[in-house]
Amino acid sequence: MTSAGSTQTTPCPADHPVFNAGNSSASKLCQKDATWWKHPETNLTWSDYTDCVPVGNFHQSMSTLNVVGLSLSLIFLTISLIIFFSFNTLSCGRVTMHKNLFIAFALSNISWLLYYFFIFEKYFISADIFWCQALHILTTYCTLTTYFWMLCEGAYLQLLLLDAFHNDKYRVWGLMLLGWILPLLLTIPYYSLVHTMKIGLECWSDFGSTNWFLAAPVIIIIILNIVFLSNVIRMLRSKLTADTPSRNARRNTKYRINQTTMKQAKAAIFLIPILGINYLLLPIRPEPGTTSEHFEQLYDFLSSFSSSFQGFFVSLLLCFTNSEVINLVKKRWNQFSASRNLNFSFSYLHIPGASRSENHT
Repeated sequence: MTSAGSTQTTPCPADHPVFNAGNSSASKLCQKDATWWKHPETNLTWSDYTDCVPVGNFHQSMSTLNVVGLSLSLIFLTISLIIFFSFNTLSCGRVTMHKNLFIAFALSNISWLLYYFFIFEKYFISADIFWCQALHILTTYCTLTTYFWMLCEGAYLQLLLLDAFHNDKYRVWGLMLLGWILPLLLTIPYYSLVHTMKIGLECWSDFGSTNWFLAAPVIIIIILNIVFLSNVIRMLRSKLTADTPSRNARRNTKYRINQTTMKQAKAAIFLIPILGINYLLLPIRPEPGTTSEHFEQLYDFLSSFSSSFQGFFVSLLLCFTNSEVINLVKKRWNQFSASRNLNFSFSYLHIPGASRSENHT
């Protein structure tokens, strides 16, 4: 209970990606008439989080990096979705998985961009608790869908390798339910728990140990995708070994082994961002003050870069370097060019790396 004429203080929220939670506090003024002070520009109850914002060019640079990465990813994801939906020949289970993964990433990027533009930048003068919490719930759901759709990609690839002749329709619909419904079934009870425990009455608040309610499924997803990746590499190794000529026909065994190893490495590097295994490299953010400042800044940079640009890399790997997609776009453009008597053709255009994407998407 805060008495009239006093100021209530609380530690800066620990779950905020920008706030300096370790050394500062947020405050809220209770006026002498026992009402909370309202900001004159918005006439809304105002909590002062100014001291929570780190001062320095590094944190501003990280915010800029996040916005640039999310925006670039959103642009590439949108173009990829337009391409996938424009060609009927791309209507198959594999591409359906890619479409849903792209939609999940796009929705997550949009929700985080809304955070940066309407909450991070303008929170101090225009915070509305209801809409702020609604955006928080939406962002949590959309972020969870990206993890679950990365799981769906891994599961689909695993099922396809185990049984390529199974009815793909039922397999796809089952994974679609997993990718969109299960995150909702986690988000609803999570925020019901938060509301019941009266945690998070403000927009940015520390949910404490309840964060593990969402963190545990994400960790399980990453572990499962590591298993899927291992199985894919193992099965690829078996296939490449089977394709190797008999001992009597081998001429350069060392060269063939190196080629096999390189193909496995390329497949692993290709699948890591699609399955979200890159998140395992940065599992837990170090507590402020427990490590050197340079290490914390390195962690923040790698975390911001990998999370904000992931949509860009995934769309690049699954769409823009996919030889099947490139050939369809070439064909469509050449038809358009011929109908308009344009003297420009993509017939001789070659994009490096396109052939290798075809084998994995």
